[in-house]
Amino acid sequence: MRPILRQLLHIIDRTDALLSGLSAKLVRWTGKASQTIHPKHLVNNPHHFWYIKYIQSGDNVLDIGAGSGAVEAKASALGASSIGVDIDMRILRRARASSQAKRGCISFVQANAEVALPFRGNSFEKVALLDVIEHLDHRIPLLRETVRLLKPDGLVFISAPNRDNGWKRRLRAAGLPAMDRNHKIEYVLEEFVSELRNGGLEVVEGPFPTVLETPLAGVIDFIGGISLSIYSRLQQWKIDEARRNPGEATGWRVVCRLAKL
Repeated sequence: MRPILRQLLHIIDRTDALLSGLSAKLVRWTGKASQTIHPKHLVNNPHHFWYIKYIQSGDNVLDIGAGSGAVEAKASALGASSIGVDIDMRILRRARASSQAKRGCISFVQANAEVALPFRGNSFEKVALLDVIEHLDHRIPLLRETVRLLKPDGLVFISAPNRDNGWKRRLRAAGLPAMDRNHKIEYVLEEFVSELRNGGLEVVEGPFPTVLETPLAGVIDFIGGISLSIYSRLQQWKIDEARRNPGEATGWRVVCRLAKL
């Protein structure tokens, strides 16, 4: 590949990451939220909250990698109780603050997801592992810990990134890093399903594509920091394109249960 084209791809990729990071700060600066949060959490798109149709009133829900507390808020609105786990106390403080009005059915615990979690076995009807496993070195122990905590008829919601879409192949062909700098691993679909099986889980629904992988993603996120209505329309375009071309998605979402022996 010509050096000038390689440099152009590098600039596009770095600009994409920069703008995406700035979008969360813009959300706070423009008064859309009181905390730094990605605009996707402020748009009520059913595709982003795909897991809520599986949560029922009375469920006990465990959210591993709680982040902003979005899963907890959605579960609470459906009459479920939820516990959010995260290793970062600063993140947990923000999540607690945003859920203060619903303290009766939402709680947060600081814990390391790569070691045993402080809960009794068979305690949860639903467990969420959303945007989590790609950040961890010890994924199989976490999956097996999830198996320990899940009730026999429970469900696990898991997402994982796709390393083999067209944009990432172009970056690799140019000799550039294609994996997100914050990720420990990205998958092809067969690897993802195999790792789940090794951890004691089997896929019962999905895989569902997430959104289109595009070098314009950072620009779209940045726009979200300024206008949520425009961002919502652009995000829907990314969703529709991923449905038409699942191999070009940023990743997948699956619903799992305990693997049959």
